[in-house]
Amino acid sequence: MSDFQKNSMMGLFLTSLLIALITETFLNNALFAVMQTFDVSASVVHWLSSLYILVLGLMIPTSAFIFYNFSTRVIYVAMMGLFAIGSLICLVSPNFYILLLGRVLQAVVAGTLMPLVQNVVLVIYEKSRRPFIFGLVGMIIAIGPAIGPVLSGFVLHYTSFRSLFLIVFILSLVLFSLGLKLIFDISPHEERKLDFQSLAYSTLGFGLLLSSLSLMGEHHQVDMMTLSMLVLGIVILGVFCLRQLTIRNYLMNLRVLKDRTFTLPMLLASICNFSLLGVELVIPLYLQQMNNLDALTTG
Repeated sequence: MSDFQKNSMMGLFLTSLLIALITETFLNNALFAVMQTFDVSASVVHWLSSLYILVLGLMIPTSAFIFYNFSTRVIYVAMMGLFAIGSLICLVSPNFYILLLGRVLQAVVAGTLMPLVQNVVLVIYEKSRRPFIFGLVGMIIAIGPAIGPVLSGFVLHYTSFRSLFLIVFILSLVLFSLGLKLIFDISPHEERKLDFQSLAYSTLGFGLLLSSLSLMGEHHQVDMMTLSMLVLGIVILGVFCLRQLTIRNYLMNLRVLKDRTFTLPMLLASICNFSLLGVELVIPLYLQQMNNLDALTTG
């Protein structure tokens, strides 16, 4: 593979990753508009962002299985096709829950692309060039969510939130077409198995945990149902962790947490992410509902 082919392929991957990550936050600035359009409360509308993040996180551990078992070209084309479908569903959604379905499909793509891009870098570039390329990947991961609210604020200033999905839909079709020409198969094609039981545990556990906390916020109280969901979610996640430590075909290698030099920075980074994501979700609603600022100023 020539340098031009490598760089063209990587440029397409990075552009796709940027657009996928922009969609992670661009709806935060439009939540108030969504609330008015579909007549839903703030405690319900947050699922458009919270569920997106949850699905994105759940998809990342499955990336190795996808990368090793399928052609790189097939993965990319399938992901961009799925992203276009998700964007189209959001664009024409007649109600909130159809819109939420479209967001889930977008999150599947974003969660798959992040580790996939890094795997591609390791395969097609020699060691001397990897630090620079990984720097570009890191920059995209950081910049994408930062651009989202500003871009959506500009679009919402002139039109409705559906235009956001129209733009993304058109871009995803363009990237889909370019992928058919520019993406080559560089996957190792080693048979890897996915532990679906672990995936089910993590999905159910985190889903129950997030749902219980959301219900507590919506009802402003802790009742037996929400408390039971919270406890059950924690128990299921405990079973998930135990399974990762006792099987060879684990979904996540939790043994790395024994290393303090890894665990402490990860804990600090997690706290920073919790704080950042929470603020990114709440501040746009606060500024638009309580201070009557428009979407452009909020962005």
